[in-house]
Amino acid sequence: MDQKYLDQALEWVKSRGFTNIKSIHDEFESPAEFSRQAEEDDSMKPAITALSTGGKNYIEVAVKADNMQRQITKWKLFSVMAARKGGKFYLLTPRGFKAYTEGIVKEHNLNAVIKSI
Repeated sequence: MDQKYLDQALEWVKSRGFTNIKSIHDEFESPAEFSRQAEEDDSMKPAITALSTGGKNYIEVAVKADNMQRQITKWKLFSVMAARKGGKFYLLTPRGFKAYTEGIVKEHNLNAVIKSI
C-alpha cells in the first residue's frame, strides 16, 4: 500500500475523533494480526483499528490488489470482526478507486462503509 494513502487514512481517522488508534504505520502501535492455526504465513492485519463510542472499528484503504481473492477474504473478516465488536468496517477510497470498491462490496455483500479520502 502506498504510504501517502495510509497517511491520508490516518488523517481521516484522527479528524473523526476516533481513539486508541492502532496502525501498520511506523508511528503507531501495530494492530492485532489474524491467522489460521495451520497457516501462520497467511496472516491478515488491518491497516488501522480505532475505537469510537459504538465499539471497535476496522479501517482499510481500498486500492486494487494483485491478489483480489485475498483482499475480499480480508475485507470479509474485518467486516465480521467489526460487527462482533460493535463497530463498523470502513473502506477508505483514494481518488480513482471508489467504483472498484463499490463493485466488490456489492458483489460480495460486504457490510462496509465506503468513504472517500
